[in-house]
Amino acid sequence: MKKYIGLFLISLFFFAISSIPVGLFSTSINKLNLQITSLEGSVWQGRAYSSQFGVIDWDFSPLALMYAQFAWEVKTQRQNTHQLEFDLGVDIFEQLTLENIKGFTTSTFLKELAILPQEITDFALFDIQPDDLNATWDLDSPSPKPQSLKGVAQIKKLNILGKHLGDYRLEFNGTDEQISTVITAQENAKLQTKLDAVLTPNKLLSVQGSIQTNHQDIKLLLNDAGIKDSVLLNYQF
Repeated sequence: MKKYIGLFLISLFFFAISSIPVGLFSTSINKLNLQITSLEGSVWQGRAYSSQFGVIDWDFSPLALMYAQFAWEVKTQRQNTHQLEFDLGVDIFEQLTLENIKGFTTSTFLKELAILPQEITDFALFDIQPDDLNATWDLDSPSPKPQSLKGVAQIKKLNILGKHLGDYRLEFNGTDEQISTVITAQENAKLQTKLDAVLTPNKLLSVQGSIQTNHQDIKLLLNDAGIKDSVLLNYQF
């Protein structure tokens, strides 16, 4: 009898969750500044439209409740600026977690979100394809920069000042204290690179390592920037 009572209570709990209209948690969604213009469905499963993020679909993940966390499988897409899938979780400490991020996003979209310094996105165009990337945010923080960022992503179709430079691998390991990135060249890259980059909270970017290329136009571009085989620079955004 206890077994059946337990199954009944569990079923009742999940039915209650699935019946909650999506509008009841729209206040929490609005904390993320997603610029939501329409909502439909329930906490369990639903869809929203955001002028900033495009179409957002979600499915509730009940197993996360075992870890005192609410979690959803999320897909978001807006025209050609991004198409991403990830597991989104919110715990009792109001920490937002994005895990298993897949898909692609663009420098244009990152510029809109103010995640990258404008000085970079003003002269560089590229796509980012996360391979194994996880990030966390504090929902009470006004900053769009994540408190932690770890994993791997690919820079695709890098274009700097009209020069096509190929693809590169980024390995992130960062906290709110600083974000460290190792940049290495892929097979089709026109720059043979091994760079270590560090971005601090006061927006100081430090880069050191090596850059080599046989492409004459790109050599001239690097020389104009004062960059030869080795790189050692600090830039304050």
